[in-house]
Amino acid sequence: MEPDQGLSELARRLHGLGVRTADGAGAPGLTGFPVVVPTAAGNLVLDLPSPALLDGLDPSLVGLAVVDPMGNCRVAWGAAGQVPDLRGAQEVKSDAFRELVRETMLGRSACRTVGGHRCHGALLDAGPEPEILVLVTDASAERALLNRAELHERTTNVLRVMGGAMAVEGDLLSLCASVVHALGVSADLAAVMLWTTEEDGRVLRLRASRGLTPVGQERMGRLRVRGGDACAAELAANTRRVQFHHRVAADARSAAWEAKYCLLAPGGAIALPLTGGDELYGVLEAVGRERDARFAEYRSLFETVAEHLSVAVRAAILLETTLRLATHDPLTGIANHRALHEFLGRRLAEAIRENRPLGVVMVDVDHFREFNESEGHATGDAVLKAVAGTLRESVRISDLAARYGGEEFTLVMPGQGLADVRLAADRVRSRIESLDLAELAGASRSLTVSLGCAAYPETASEVPALLRAADEALYAAKRLGRNRTVAYEGPYQAPVKVRPRESNRPRAA
Repeated sequence: MEPDQGLSELARRLHGLGVRTADGAGAPGLTGFPVVVPTAAGNLVLDLPSPALLDGLDPSLVGLAVVDPMGNCRVAWGAAGQVPDLRGAQEVKSDAFRELVRETMLGRSACRTVGGHRCHGALLDAGPEPEILVLVTDASAERALLNRAELHERTTNVLRVMGGAMAVEGDLLSLCASVVHALGVSADLAAVMLWTTEEDGRVLRLRASRGLTPVGQERMGRLRVRGGDACAAELAANTRRVQFHHRVAADARSAAWEAKYCLLAPGGAIALPLTGGDELYGVLEAVGRERDARFAEYRSLFETVAEHLSVAVRAAILLETTLRLATHDPLTGIANHRALHEFLGRRLAEAIRENRPLGVVMVDVDHFREFNESEGHATGDAVLKAVAGTLRESVRISDLAARYGGEEFTLVMPGQGLADVRLAADRVRSRIESLDLAELAGASRSLTVSLGCAAYPETASEVPALLRAADEALYAAKRLGRNRTVAYEGPYQAPVKVRPRESNRPRAA
């Protein structure tokens, strides 16, 4: 079969396989996935019904050939002429090529690597004189194209999933948890960790993680920013540069941290600082699986994710800061008067609905005016901070410590009856009494508080009544000598307001 004559015959046979052909590149009317194959008579355009690996390959690396059942080449075009087994009739064929012909004659889809080329076989005619169409591509070029296609698909999938995760409305913790889960699943990672900065940028706090052991979550829960270099995340935060390791087990830092605390066997790792200008908002670290040999190829993907994540984390931090300013006392850092009333109202409604007790404690710093007058307002502020810190550390996670106003504080304890509340309040009093406050002269000065307790249902069933009862108990503690805890006895009785007596003098006319 002559090459020029073979084109029309080949076009007829390809049509039976669902592949249309046309002469000339860019031929009109093609609706599938056109692939150009150079021939002696010009370019042959194959209009494939579905995407092919050929799409995107250099035409000079693509070829076609027609062979007989013995594997002898009858006609070849393009890169097919570079395959030794397709250079005319040869008695000696490679094992891979013979296997390709055998599988194709049996009607199976066959593909083999022959002489550095990938050969795909298809049966053209199963009649008395069957022929096989062999599609040829350069093996290395095809492999590179496959790698690029896989990278593009993985990148697209990760960015799509991450975009949805970062669009989640909510607090910073919800954002971090959503992002870590999405990245771990979509990128098929061994572990993912996300820290954000705290304490004026001095500390990294682990907000969310995936793939860490419980010990790892605890050990990596708080990391240093300034001067930190114990692990890749600390180094990324300290230098503001991406830290990449091809194998975490081979690096001294990551071997003692990431390699030690990952649930799955780790491969490579990348730690990326989340920044905006000169500000550091956090660090994202991704750890690949041990057998993921292509982890390094996704470095640009993780850097892109980090760029977008920096914006999302910054916005969440700003929102969290704004909400905190609205609900927390700026001096002591605990809940403010507004947050107290909202919390107490919700917890009391729950206590009434679920028939559970609820305790309230009012706390007042003894002789606070003397601290301000003798030591100055700076010392007075230090006293308030010390008391607030002790209150915050002394209550359960379900409780609330709030600054009521001035030197007064309030504790709300869901699930605690009056007797339990009084015991808890007295423990707080003892802890504050054990604090040492240094005076300006250098001497140590004791610090004490008086506390009043009330509870639902023993004392009252409304927020104002609970607070007033606890306040009256507090002032009873003051009258009894301070530095003591008093519980309101019996149901709350509001003070009787005495109206002034009317004058007996006659009204003016």
